[in-house]
Amino acid sequence: MEREEWGLGWSQVVHAICRTILKFLPWELSHYLVYRLIYIGDAEVPLNYYIIGGIIYALMFAYILTSMFTKRKKSLYDIVVKTNVVKVGP
Repeated sequence: MEREEWGLGWSQVVHAICRTILKFLPWELSHYLVYRLIYIGDAEVPLNYYIIGGIIYALMFAYILTSMFTKRKKSLYDIVVKTNVVKVGP
């Protein structure tokens, strides 16, 4: 009964959590990559680090481009999770 009082169902909470995870994924991956690169020093960079770096840039560009060119200005993570950002107030 409490979730009805707050106006939030479990599906809305799950959508919000998934949206947040997708939204911050490039940020978290970049931190992961930077800390790994610090520890390898002057050694050769492994292929999987290049792949992670490519994923980071691909996600960043996808987020920016989808928010610029979609009809409702929705970013990729909003499209994937099927959420809408609603402007409240004047």
